[in-house]
Amino acid sequence: MTNTVFYDVHGLNSTNLSTAQDLAKLLLYIYKNHPEILSITRNNNFWLPDSTGRLLKFQNVNNFYYFSSFVGGKTGYLLEAKQTLASIFNVNKEPIAIIVLYSSNRQADAFTILRKLKD
Repeated sequence: MTNTVFYDVHGLNSTNLSTAQDLAKLLLYIYKNHPEILSITRNNNFWLPDSTGRLLKFQNVNNFYYFSSFVGGKTGYLLEAKQTLASIFNVNKEPIAIIVLYSSNRQADAFTILRKLKD
């Protein structure tokens, strides 16, 4: 990932930079070595404790989590980067990384890519 720089851990800093190719490399590494990370991204409505032990409810904003073909991944949004998506889907029984950057509608873009891949 020679074209990637992370300045923070939460991804909300506009100085974080990457390429679609580097993000695909990261997804492949996670898929092969830490698939549990991808499976976590399929969860919806889960609870985590804050620093005082009080439970907080979280909901998945990734609209793909309920699709059976969705293996896992991450969505993002920054004003400077617009909508982003780095995910793996099973397409024709093969894991395929789909990376969408600087999108006005990442869901529509991902569905367009998925339709073309299935055809």
